[in-house]
Amino acid sequence: MSIAVFDVGGTFIKYAEMHQDIIITQGKVATPQDSQENFLNVIKDVLNDLSSHIEGIAFSLPGVIDVDRKYVYAGGSLRYNDHTYIKDWEAVLQLPIELENDARCAVIAELSRGNMKGIDKGVVLTFGTGIGGGIIINGEIYKGSHLIGGEVSVLLTKDIRKHGIKAAWGAQCGSVHLIKAIADAKGISCENGKEVFSWVERYDEESLKIFE
Repeated sequence: MSIAVFDVGGTFIKYAEMHQDIIITQGKVATPQDSQENFLNVIKDVLNDLSSHIEGIAFSLPGVIDVDRKYVYAGGSLRYNDHTYIKDWEAVLQLPIELENDARCAVIAELSRGNMKGIDKGVVLTFGTGIGGGIIINGEIYKGSHLIGGEVSVLLTKDIRKHGIKAAWGAQCGSVHLIKAIADAKGISCENGKEVFSWVERYDEESLKIFE
């Protein structure tokens, strides 16, 4: 069975065609910011470029997600996905879909194959457009009674009346914010995260100070 896998972020959609544990092909496209209709059109375009052997789709999505009901309560950085029944996507894309919150997908990966393997209690953080979080208790993902356990991006670290959305931790310390801060400090225009992190790795003094 071949699966189309989509890791949906606020800036890019990373995708791959996988056969069992083997990545057949992979790439990324910009995440639409305007509507769910355009989002699904991008997904359809990617599927058309993959092989004809795709039998299902796996989505890693931002937001508050009920996996059992296949329902997105809140779309996180993609608010057009608020109150979405994934069965509607299945009808449009004509394939069965499984999904999970993006940070929890990272937790699943770390628990099964990564640094959290065998860990009883722990926390996994992901840094992207915002900050994702996942909590491990007794070797399992803790979601909380309202499915928002680990949603650290919305933690307020400043006065929300004064700073608005920028009072949230995710708005201050996501990778997008870091890239912009370093680019601004250098007086250049740069949206290439890999380039910025290469400066940090090379101990560029200005970049490293902002990173720390």
